[in-house]
Amino acid sequence: MKKLKIILKLTFFILFLILLTLFIIQNLTLTQFKFLIWNVSLPLIVIILISLMISYILGLISYNFLFKEKKIENKIENKNENLKIKKK
Repeated sequence: MKKLKIILKLTFFILFLILLTLFIIQNLTLTQFKFLIWNVSLPLIVIILISLMISYILGLISYNFLFKEKKIENKIENKNENLKIKKK
């Protein structure tokens, strides 16, 4: 059973690498990128990867910000509940 899991994981990993390689090969054309005063010519795959990294980082930051707010709200609610129980 363990060997089957390892073989499946390895198969999917190799398939993923093949698809990734094909994606990279198809997106090697140079693309003009203009942003404000910058004018850069980069392969399309680099632009895609940069935009993916930026969106991932922004997603992590926003998730952590929202999660911390909810955690603080839960702590306040728990303290209020504890105070109500102690008063009774």
